Amino acid sequence: MKILNKVPCPPSYIKRHNDIVEVKKDALVKASLQVLQSSVTLRYRSFQSAARQGNLHLLSEDPILRKKKDQFLSCYKNKTKKTLAIFTEIENAQLDGALAKCPYCGITRPSSYDHYMPEEYFPELAVHALNLIPCCTLCNSSKGATFLVANRRQYLHFYSDNIPSELFLFAEVTTRPNTVAYAVSFRIEKPNMFSSRDWILIETHYRRLKLLTKYKNEANDEISTIFSSCKAHMKDRGGSVLSFLTDICDDEAEQLGENHWRVVLKRTLAITPEFVHYVIAEATKARSHA
Repeated sequence: MKILNKVPCPPSYIKRHNDIVEVKKDALVKASLQVLQSSVTLRYRSFQSAARQGNLHLLSEDPILRKKKDQFLSCYKNKTKKTLAIFTEIENAQLDGALAKCPYCGITRPSSYDHYMPEEYFPELAVHALNLIPCCTLCNSSKGATFLVANRRQYLHFYSDNIPSELFLFAEVTTRPNTVAYAVSFRIEKPNMFSSRDWILIETHYRRLKLLTKYKNEANDEISTIFSSCKAHMKDRGGSVLSFLTDICDDEAEQLGENHWRVVLKRTLAITPEFVHYVIAEATKARSHA
């Protein structure tokens, strides 16, 4: 899990919105949105300020702008070149491999964009680059229009929220002799120096998306893949399972974060004696039969 890079500014985020409005083919929609330009500019500033200060939960909907919901959403749904350019900018701003997995869950590849501030209530932010989170369709539908519960945000905003650089996701592996069908469980623990307020948001994000259970369900397939890679490496090149997996993890952590579940799982397996011994035994057997 890792924060996303913001789309460069300039050009300003509001200029991108205005450029999309400017090429609207429907003259009535275009004129209506142009009348609201000053109001939308103020909303953009308020949204950006709230994101910087960690106060997105204080941003209330604007009933006047909400009445123009369909017109604002047409800026997003009608995929003009100007709109598609924003998606491209979001993707290009990220490190290579950073969007190989959905930021929300870290399991599947992003195939949609979530409006972090829900389009139902904040349609004027429909094409704001900081309101568009690349994510998988499952996380997108799971989050839906849910934003606040008891005035608390329920999901991480991956452009502005604090995510610990220290390890907070842990895996526990229960091994079974001569097999890679292990029992795996995951847990999260607050780093000592991390803000309690920020940690509550992380806990809520994990709970709402059932991430620990999802990681557990994905673990055995991932272990089989890791085992096959380790076995092939040891058979052909020898060396250490620990050093092999460490090199892989260092690369993946650079892209996805040290607290990505696959990184955590690999690092745990690398120091699990039963796994290492089984890899070596199977690699030795394969080498002798080659």
